[in-house]
Amino acid sequence: MNWFMVVNADGEWVSFGTVVADPLPAGLVAIPLSDSDSDALNKGRALWDAASRSVVMRPESEWPVLPQQ
Repeated sequence: MNWFMVVNADGEWVSFGTVVADPLPAGLVAIPLSDSDSDALNKGRALWDAASRSVVMRPESEWPVLPQQ
């Protein structure tokens, strides 16, 4: 499944998901994410960096504790 980060002209995220409007509203861009980046974002282990328009990992000490499934 392909995940996308939809960002505005400043690189700030507007939406994150697998379904993206086509066409996107003016001023928005969909950036495809790797499986590992989307997984890290979904688990709270990464953040979106607007300046670099990329996913950055959080230090492991800041990872949220998720319930066991």
